[in-house]
Amino acid sequence: MRVDNLTCGYGDGAPVLREVSFALEAGTSLAVVGPNGSGKSTLLRLLAGLLSPQKGTVFVGDCPMASLRPSRRTRHVSILFQNPDDQIFASRVSDELRFALSLAGLAPDVIEKRMAHAASLCGIKGDLESNPHDLSRARRKRVCLASVLMMETPLVLLDEPLSGQDAAGRQMVMQVMDALGARGSSVVAVTHDMNLAASFDSMLVLGSGHVRALGDPRSLFSDPSLDLPLPDALALGRRLGLQRPCFTENDIFDALRPSVASGRF
Repeated sequence: MRVDNLTCGYGDGAPVLREVSFALEAGTSLAVVGPNGSGKSTLLRLLAGLLSPQKGTVFVGDCPMASLRPSRRTRHVSILFQNPDDQIFASRVSDELRFALSLAGLAPDVIEKRMAHAASLCGIKGDLESNPHDLSRARRKRVCLASVLMMETPLVLLDEPLSGQDAAGRQMVMQVMDALGARGSSVVAVTHDMNLAASFDSMLVLGSGHVRALGDPRSLFSDPSLDLPLPDALALGRRLGLQRPCFTENDIFDALRPSVASGRF
């Protein structure tokens, strides 16, 4: 996927995004971070073809997104909205999960196999016959994530996938991310969770609709000029006075090991 010089706004107002450009290699992940109102969700909708830019182009491979019919776009890209109620319409979870693939003409046995896998991975096997509107918001989000997983698109867009999830839900989302990576899907995720962002291959920092920075998350989190909220492990490492940046618990353990062994900690 490639984005060239995207500019987009709503109505007669000022552009929400201005001249945004980046590329995403197949099978890699990109976290999009920035304050509220910086254009993150607008960018996802542009990538999905749900909005048309005022200027610029989104390419899927060598093909402009705007040239693809909606039925073809869904073969290339799937999206998880921040609010599950913007996505759910069926009165039974299993019908919700089957709908898009049935519309695409997939064989029933293929759909059932994908549904069983997605429901298991997202922890909603016990909810398949439930009305999704009777579930908690966090579980409705799981239903939507399972729907996205079932599409098996080369590009997956996630808007705040950890929103409303408890510790078990967060672990589930990370397992889904691993599954997407294992099958070679590219992932773009908007997130305020810096722990999640630190685990991605690259990170895009938006501010006032502009790209402030793009690169390896570890390098960007170490750049004081960006003034980013820090992942928990990095913040803890700094409070402990560790010399090298730590982005995971294992990084902290490794950095502390010499001091613990010598009795200095």
